[in-house]
Amino acid sequence: MYYVFNLAFPAIVALIIIATNGHAEWSLTWFDKSLGNLGTNYMLFALPHWIWASATSYFNSSDGATIGGFIGAHVLLVGVAILVASSNSPETANGWFLYYFGSPITIAVGALTGRKISQWRTNNGLAHHSSGTPNGAP
Repeated sequence: MYYVFNLAFPAIVALIIIATNGHAEWSLTWFDKSLGNLGTNYMLFALPHWIWASATSYFNSSDGATIGGFIGAHVLLVGVAILVASSNSPETANGWFLYYFGSPITIAVGALTGRKISQWRTNNGLAHHSSGTPNGAP
């Protein structure tokens, strides 16, 4: 279920960028142009997320690693979006290259961190068990 939110997060960022980019005109032309940009921006922003979702699904990775990788991708996406949005310089658009080249690194760091936290929680008896009792006791 966490795939739904994690794959929708780039759409939320794309929507915020479109809503705050330039002057919003409340006309049908502006709305149509913005919807066209929303789809394009989502596909650009969500590519690393979809690759990570596909890889974790195919290799049946642990929940901790999967969630950690998504958190790494989210942090980088928000960081680059703020960097690009905070500057009016045309060269700032190159900041999106940081997103594509940096996403494998932040996803890997997030996945390793998530896995280590998950192992630490399991070893210290803090993990959630489906039976509702600690350590799976009846």
